[in-house]
Parts: sequence; C-alpha cells; structure tokens
Amino acid sequence: MNLSRIQCLFLTTCLVLSSAKLALTAPIHPDVSWRTIRRDLLNRKEDPPLGSRPVELCLITPEYHRNSVTLWQNRPLFVWQGKIGGIGIRQANSEQMIWRQPIAASETESVNRVAYTGDPLEPGQTYHWVIFDQADDSQPIRFIPFTVLDGKERDRIRVRLIILAAQLKEKGATTEEMALERANYFSKQQLWSDALQEVYRIDNPSAELRDMIGEISTQLCS
Repeated sequence: MNLSRIQCLFLTTCLVLSSAKLALTAPIHPDVSWRTIRRDLLNRKEDPPLGSRPVELCLITPEYHRNSVTLWQNRPLFVWQGKIGGIGIRQANSEQMIWRQPIAASETESVNRVAYTGDPLEPGQTYHWVIFDQADDSQPIRFIPFTVLDGKERDRIRVRLIILAAQLKEKGATTEEMALERANYFSKQQLWSDALQEVYRIDNPSAELRDMIGEISTQLCS
C-alpha cells in the first residue's frame, strides 16, 4: 500500500471518529422496507440488465450489462439461478484464474449463492466472473465483467457505511435490519449489484424478505 493510500485511509478514519456523534443521532429511515428496495431495484432509471440469456441459466449478481458493472464490495457474493459446474474470478486482461469454486449438484437448485473467499479484490481493477459448465472444464461458458470501485468515492461510501453500522448497532438493529439499510443506501447510490448482494446475503431471511427474493429472482430471470 503506497503512502498516499495510507494517508487517505488515515483521513477517512479520522472522519469516522469525528462523526461518531452524528452516527448516534442521525435518523434511520423508518419508511424503508424490503418492498421499497424491490421497487427501487425493479424500477431503476438506468438501463436494466441485459435480458438475453439462456433459459436454464440466469446470473443475478453481479449483473450482466453492456458495460462492466461497478461493485463497492471487494469480496462479492455471486448469485445465480440454474445448473452449472463451477465459478471463478480472473482479471479482465488475463486467462489465469485467481479463485475458483466447484458447485456441487446439490447446490444447483433454484437460486444459488457463493461468497468469494479469496484475497480482497483490488479497487479500480476489472475482473471477470466466469462460469463453467463442468467443475473441471478449462474454458468457461460465460463471463460477466465487473469493476471494483476506487478512489474518493469508494472511501466516501466506506465512511458512510461505518457511520451507518454504528448508528444501527446503537439502536439494537438485527442483522436483517442492517442489511436492509445497507441495501437502501446502495440503491440510492445506484450501486444496484451491491444492493442485490445485501438482499441475497441473509442466511435466515424473514417471510417478507423470502417473498421479495422470490419476486426479484422471477423478475430478473424471466
């Protein structure tokens, strides 16, 4: 990590500490629910994800767009619907895999999710989420480009998420309530894939969230 990056992190950490009082007093959005997140995700103003996809395979997040999707997360969650043999990550300018995960047959029903478990991805770099038909295939059947957000915007979001986490912790928010607020924040920043990742990241979702996941999956994959 170079000196300028260290200085930047130091300054953002100082900002977080100086904003502690704000974190405990700023209002949480009482009008936000999973229904409002669903509305934002499905009625976004920008171009929707490309609809051309094989019927048997739907890649939910990171999403498939004409241009590379931007993600704040540097350890993304991969979500899809359909049967595949494996997934992996490579840099956009390389054929070398930096991470790979086989998918067991029991993990190919309905909506599937796998968290990236490698080293944090580098801000500013573009990667390919690659899809393999069989676990031991050498050539992917598909890839989705995504870029990890870099620079001042990344640091600004990091600070805001730290403040939001402190605020929610003070108010005794549950894991799902925290995910809801993060999803709302990401949607307001138009980081749609990050918002979707919060939707699908909860291990034991409430009935409301389960219903919304089903509706979003159906809408995105139909």
